[in-house]
Order: sequence, then structure tokens, then C-alpha cells
Amino acid sequence: MKELKAIPEIVKNLKVSADKIRYWISLLGSKTIRQGRISFIPFAIASKIEMMAHLIRGGMSPKDAAKQVITQNIPDETTITVATLDNDKFDALEKAILTMAKQMNNLSCEIKELKHENKIFRLQLMPTPIKTQVIPWTPEVITKISYPWYKKLWFELISPELLRVSSQ
Repeated sequence: MKELKAIPEIVKNLKVSADKIRYWISLLGSKTIRQGRISFIPFAIASKIEMMAHLIRGGMSPKDAAKQVITQNIPDETTITVATLDNDKFDALEKAILTMAKQMNNLSCEIKELKHENKIFRLQLMPTPIKTQVIPWTPEVITKISYPWYKKLWFELISPELLRVSSQ
């Protein structure tokens, strides 16, 4: 919140009620930014409110003070200064950009050549494919041995492993 100033802080500095400060902010055509329980305004608006307070203490009405503060064109901290470029600087920048473009073109050509060379080497290193016929797996055919009921009973009681089906 470096660029914002809290309204309670302005109230303490100017010894004016918070409602008056909000009214003056509305006269300046600005809005407060509320974060949590505290309202904030930009530093530029805070400096304009301080000037308004000084003018109002001098006997001016708040509307007239707001008009005067707005017409004074106080530079904001958010104002951006635009620097003009000389023709020499512009030409130097243009040459630098053209040089960079040429270098990028040369590099892209080299990259294409290296990719082609890499592809050739990769093809040379790859083994030749061997064509073999793959036979799919099939389960073995199991023949089931049938026993009479008395033998089955005997095998179940004495040796149940003989009842297991085998692949042989």
C-alpha cells in the first residue's frame, strides 16, 4: 500500500472529520478504495485534499477550493514522462534491431541444417527392422478323465490330487 494513504491518517493530520474528507473526495471526482475496515485513497488525491483543507481554512467554500485545486494541474505521481528520441539514437536502435534480425536468420538456418544432419545420423544408427512371424499363445488342450462314482469318492477321501486335471 505504498501508493495509497488511509483516510484515518488524513483525519489525524488535518484534524477534520472523516465525513468531510469523503465529501471533498467526491468533489474532486475520485473514489475511495476499501480494504477491510479502512478506506484508502491515492497519494495524489491526498495531497489535493491537504491543499483543499488549507484553502477552506482560509475562508473558501469546499466547491470553490475543489475547482481551484483541480485547475492547478498538480503533477500526479502516476504521470508518465515521455522522452523524445533523437534521430541518431533512433538510427542506432534501428541498426541494432536489423543486426539482431540477421543473426536470428543465420541461427535459424544453422538449426535447420543441424536438425537435418541429426536425422541422417539417427537413421544410420537405427538397426534394420527384422521381420519375424509372431505366433500367438494358445492354451493347451486338457483331456478330462472320467472315473466311476466309487473311485471318485475314494480319491476324494484318500488322495484328492489324483482328481486334478493335468495337461499330460
